[in-house]
Amino acid sequence: MRTDLCALAFGPNDEGRCEWDGRPLPVRHRKWCSDECSRAYSRNHFWSTARPHAVRLADGRCDVCGSDEDIEVHHVRPVSPTGGYGAGCQHHQDNLLVLCALHHVEAHAALRAPAGTPLQMRLVA
Repeated sequence: MRTDLCALAFGPNDEGRCEWDGRPLPVRHRKWCSDECSRAYSRNHFWSTARPHAVRLADGRCDVCGSDEDIEVHHVRPVSPTGGYGAGCQHHQDNLLVLCALHHVEAHAALRAPAGTPLQMRLVA
């Protein structure tokens, strides 16, 4: 995945390049060079498509313990209060973890822990 070329990260695209992967746009295309780039952009910028895509990629299971109960999606780099869940690079798939409710709570507790505190997540049966 080429999130390093993301148009939202670099501002307006005035060079006639795909807003997902930076390739030149075909004639009569304005944002994306292909339908796949359009879908990839959506899966990485809009919470309403990023969240279910992350769950699908994880087969609906917690990335820590493999449970399929109470599945939630966690932002590794927290969303900013101003950016929130609106469109943005905070929803890139490489910033999302699929966690059960227990591990999601533990992940947020680790964010509040003092620097240098080791992160420990319990495996549940």
